[in-house]
Amino acid sequence: MVATNENVLINGIAAKLEAQYDCEIHATALRQGFEAPCFFIELISGSGRRIGFRRHERRHSFCIHYFPKGVFDEDAEAFNQEIYTVADELYQVLEYIQVNDHIVNGRPIRCTGSNMHHDTSDGVLHFFVDYNYHLIEERPGPKMESLAHTALPASMKGVQV
Repeated sequence: MVATNENVLINGIAAKLEAQYDCEIHATALRQGFEAPCFFIELISGSGRRIGFRRHERRHSFCIHYFPKGVFDEDAEAFNQEIYTVADELYQVLEYIQVNDHIVNGRPIRCTGSNMHHDTSDGVLHFFVDYNYHLIEERPGPKMESLAHTALPASMKGVQV
């Protein structure tokens, strides 16, 4: 089973945000005195369940907080415009994230964001996105035993099978 956990997803989200925006991205704790603009990635909930003999489903819900630059009272229109622009962009930016450097069949593993929505409160954008995926357990033991090839008996030669 490919090792995938919340930190791998957070790293994938952070990589997409870093590629698009030139600001700080926090994923552990947001300390008092932080400098805006910045993002804070928060895992809201995670769950998992077995859905077959070797198959598992994982679900993770995130809230990405965006703290815009400036002060709301000084220029409310520009402040709100920045929030609305970032909210609109995040729907595309977070549509797909790459899960670390895992490669399967020559392609990187990507998670698709779903259930995306946003709201604003107290001058902060809250962008919600879920990343759900399936894992398959590896079978224990050797992948394949050795196979011996033997010649056909003389009585079978020339017989169509």
